[in-house]
Amino acid sequence: MLVGLGALTFIATYHLGLYPTIWFDEGSLLHVPKNLILYGAYADRSSEGLRYFGPTIGVGPTVLLPVALAFKIAGIGLIPARLVIVGYLLTAVLLLGEAGRRQYGTATAGLAAILLVATPGIDFLYLGRQVAGEVPGLAYLLLGVLLWWRAVDSGHGRVRTLGLAGLAFGLAAVTKNQLGLLLVPTLALTGVLDRLYYRRLAPWHYLIPAAVTAGLVLVEYAVLLILPSGLGHLGETIALWRNASTGAIFVFSPGRVLASLKFLAGPEVFGCWGIPALFYSAILAREKNPGGLKQAFLTVFAAVGLAWYAFGSVGWPRYAFPSLAVMTLFTARLTMDLLGSLWTLARSRGDQWPALATAAILAVTLAIGYGLGEQVQAIVRAADMSPQETAAYLDRTVPAGAIIETWEPELGFLSNRDFHYPPPSWLDRAVRAKWLAETNLVLGYDPIALAHPTYLVIGPFGQYTGLYDRLIATEHPHRIASFGQYDIYRLP
Repeated sequence: MLVGLGALTFIATYHLGLYPTIWFDEGSLLHVPKNLILYGAYADRSSEGLRYFGPTIGVGPTVLLPVALAFKIAGIGLIPARLVIVGYLLTAVLLLGEAGRRQYGTATAGLAAILLVATPGIDFLYLGRQVAGEVPGLAYLLLGVLLWWRAVDSGHGRVRTLGLAGLAFGLAAVTKNQLGLLLVPTLALTGVLDRLYYRRLAPWHYLIPAAVTAGLVLVEYAVLLILPSGLGHLGETIALWRNASTGAIFVFSPGRVLASLKFLAGPEVFGCWGIPALFYSAILAREKNPGGLKQAFLTVFAAVGLAWYAFGSVGWPRYAFPSLAVMTLFTARLTMDLLGSLWTLARSRGDQWPALATAAILAVTLAIGYGLGEQVQAIVRAADMSPQETAAYLDRTVPAGAIIETWEPELGFLSNRDFHYPPPSWLDRAVRAKWLAETNLVLGYDPIALAHPTYLVIGPFGQYTGLYDRLIATEHPHRIASFGQYDIYRLP
């Protein structure tokens, strides 16, 4: 175990400042702890002032405040911020292993931890090496699961344990608001199953964690949204939240449904074993004992998450992350049971069966090794420094006080110049334009009228959305430098 943890620590920290290349989401989130250190404001910042909606809601203070503390101790930089997330990564692996050990035994727990790290469709190493909410949210989720299981095992349960489980679930929801959308329905549906089938727990085993989770999320929204901007801006805040929800969180598109289902059934998700593993988990949950009820909770959580991902969201693979992470436990149990049955059959039959069983074990090992190898290779070969080079160029050449228009928030973290970013509502339009083919939504943005910028930087996200295509076509700005995908223009 210690050897494996040491190897994972090395993989998780090697080339930490290079892989993954800092990008839109991470750059946007890093604005908040940077502004907290520099200006004492827990908010995003554009040239016109502070913005209290956006990254402060996408990922919670459970991530951004520890990053700010790391900045306070080690200075503002990408590596101190990412080391915080690596700590969450190692914690999540240990908690998943503990959950697997309690439910299935040590061997299955070890395989589940390996699947979590190695499965390409989960992207655990990619997400766990950048400032994002998925991996920290998973750590709090697994802590809540273990605490809730303790209440289940105790029979009558304790209010304190249930409250702590709700607190952990609430921190998971605060860390990544997607988890709040999954946890409350999971507790409700598991409670219904218990009432109709298992008949083991009282209603408060579900009501207390659900109430604490919902209460903590409401407190977060009140503190981060209502208090800074005041009740006078509450209507505007609700409108922004509604637009964000319709843009990516609550969407129904037949095309996206098909793409999502194809991903879930494809080789990137446990080598096409993801859906069979989910059904196998449901079979394991038939037992009318505490073990069956605990299995049911995990099964319901994974099923609710995948149903929302496939049928209710825009279908980003990242949205499937928490369900797929939990499903490593099911996949590991199914794999171990099948290999164990095959090995037992091989020993009883003789002839060529032992060779076939050995070949099956080898195939599973190679499949896992191949997925992990590709991810390690990407980490070792990482060499893209174009965001850092662009930021350094801007710091050297752009006069202080000049406004730079861009939709590359990573530059606002890496550079100390003044940037103007499109308002948050344009992000929702861009999401729908690219994922739902509603291309007319990105037309009409006029940064010159909004901010009177002197410079324009178009990088990966600006190119991807095409937001500045009309500006380039009408104003014909002069390109003065380029670094990788980043083009720097001087506006007329």
